[in-house]
This record gives sequence, C-alpha cells and structure tokens, in this order.
Amino acid sequence: MKEQAKLHFANLDILRFTAAFYVLAAHIFDYTTEVYKLPSWLFKNNEIVYPENLNTLGSFVNMFFKNGSFGVDMFFLISGFLITSLLLREKSKNSTIDIKSFYVRRILRIWPLYYFIVFFAFGFAKFYTHEEMHLRDLIPHLFFVGNFSMIHALSWCSGKLFILWSICIEEHFYLIIPILLFLVPIKRLPWLVVALILVSIVTRIVLFKMYPYPWFPIYLHTFSRFDVLAIGCFLGWLNFNQFKFQLPIALRWLLLVGLFIFMGVFSVRFYDTFFYAVFFKYFYIIPSAILFYDLVINVFPTFSGMFNSFFNRLGKYSYGIYMYHPFAIIFCNNLANQYFNQSKIAFALLSILCTVSVAFFSYEVFEKHFLKLKSRFEKI
Repeated sequence: MKEQAKLHFANLDILRFTAAFYVLAAHIFDYTTEVYKLPSWLFKNNEIVYPENLNTLGSFVNMFFKNGSFGVDMFFLISGFLITSLLLREKSKNSTIDIKSFYVRRILRIWPLYYFIVFFAFGFAKFYTHEEMHLRDLIPHLFFVGNFSMIHALSWCSGKLFILWSICIEEHFYLIIPILLFLVPIKRLPWLVVALILVSIVTRIVLFKMYPYPWFPIYLHTFSRFDVLAIGCFLGWLNFNQFKFQLPIALRWLLLVGLFIFMGVFSVRFYDTFFYAVFFKYFYIIPSAILFYDLVINVFPTFSGMFNSFFNRLGKYSYGIYMYHPFAIIFCNNLANQYFNQSKIAFALLSILCTVSVAFFSYEVFEKHFLKLKSRFEKI
C-alpha cells in the first residue's frame, strides 16, 4: 500500500468551525426563546405565543436551531475520519501503532481545557450565577463518565458541565480505537465499522425498550453515538486507500441545500417511535458523510482570499468555541440586559464575539503550549 502524501485536509478546519458555530447558534437561539421574544414576523398574525403560534417560516427557523446537535454529529464524523486517517498511516509506515504515544497526544489536546472547564464551571456557578453545584456532578466528569452519570440521573447535571457529554464520548472512542486498529488488519477495517454500527443500533433498541422516555439515554449513551464515529472511521479508511471522489458541483449544492432544508423540517432529536429512535438518523448522516468526504479530500476554494484563511483560522478555535460558549451566553445576556435594553440582536452578537474572542485567547495563551509538546510524540 502506497502511503498517501497529503497530510493536510484543506477544508477540515472550516468544517470544524461550521460544526462549532451551529452548536453555538442553537444555544443562543434556545436562550433567546427562553429569555427574549422572537420577532413578531415569525408568528401567525404577529401574535407572539411560542411555540404554538409560529408561522411556517417561524417553524422552520425554530426547527433548524433546535437541531443544533447535528453540529456534534459533525464533530464525531470529523474525529473518526481524522484519527483513523492518522493511525492507518502510522500503521502502514511503522507496521504498528504506538498506542501510548497516541494517548499522550490526545491527552495534551483534550485534557488541559477539559479540566479547566470542569473547575471553572464550579467557580462560575458559585461566584457569578450563584447556582448550587454538587460533587456528584464533579466526580463523574473527572473520569470522563459524565454522560453516564446524567443518564443514571435522567437529568442534565448542574451548572454548565452538561456541555462535556460529547467530550466524554470522544474520550471513550479515543480509548478504544487505537487498540482496535492495532488488532484489526487494515483491509478488514470495514467489518469493524459494520460491527460498531450494529453495536449502536442494538444499544438504541435496548434503550428504547428499557426507558419509558428514551430520548435522553439514547442521546447521551456512548455506544448509541458510536455509529457516526465509525462512519468517520470508514471515510478515513477510504482516504488511506486513496479513494478518489468528487461530487459534481450541482450535486454538491443539492446536498448542501437539501441538508439545510432537512434541518428546518425534521427533528434530529425525536426518539418517540422505534424507527426514529433507531434508524432515522441515517437519512441525514449518510448524505452528510458523502458531502463531508467530498469537501475534505478535494482542494478547491471554499471562500476567496482572506476569507478562506479567516475561517480556517477560526476552525483551530472550534474546541474552545464549543467549551466556552455556555458561559459566554450567560455573561452576554447580563451585558445585554444592563447596557443594551435587553436587545436580542445585541445579545446574539455579543455572545458570538465573546465566545470567539475567549476561544482565541485560550488557544493562543493556554492550549498552544500543550500542543507544542505533541510533536515529541508524533509518529508520522
């Protein structure tokens, strides 16, 4: 097997930022519906009764932002793709995978900001929002099992630690994927992908039968979410095998517009029926995976000039954007109340600006020092 020369994926950081921004925008919208009033033109006869009286456009906008969790699916897809691409290159070059070095690299990228957020959330709750937080929420997150703790309690944890559920799932993935790729021959990796997808399907079936209201455990359970990571692994395997694929421009735009419309019409978190709980996700995950692979392996200008560079740069801050945004939203809500006459536009713009600024500062001043250490453990 010839090694693939291309080690950099030109559009990956832009896709990272898009995923992070979707989650950020969705939570800003959630806060807007709870604290502020939506514009009257989103309601029938301009009568603001949320959500019962939303008009067609209002229903579309509402559903689109309620589906912000799709951004997390995109993070999972990206993680599966990137990690598998790198580990397969390492295995091809060195005939093995240095699992210890992989763990160290992931620790240096994930743990510093993760643990900072864990403890910052407690300080933020105590001294700023004056919320009560409990040790029963802290301890599980110290060991990356916060998602299982919330499933056990059937409720979100106190403070803003809820945002860490997806990081817990990614850490579980990082724990097992180098071992699996070490053990499984490269040519048989598609069978591993099938096995992981089946594990996810079976998990969702069991959870659907076990819980009277299955949405919460299905949404948070690691094995329930492993299928999207596995699909990302398959794309990484295709990339390793230099599978060339490029959508016609018209079809690429059709998929983009189709996904946009899909997110405004259908709920991706509706698990009240067996079909929706177990299988419905593949109607948007598979087209998303096809579009993702097309965008990430083909080099073409996403934007021109400085805009392309700008959004690529923002992608480097996507981890921080995801981690800091719940705190920024609370802080900016208070700013909007005090200085902008409760303006929802000011609240939204301040939340975006504050989140990106803090993520930038965190990356440049804090995270980058740990990232520099990663080079000592690179194997390709």
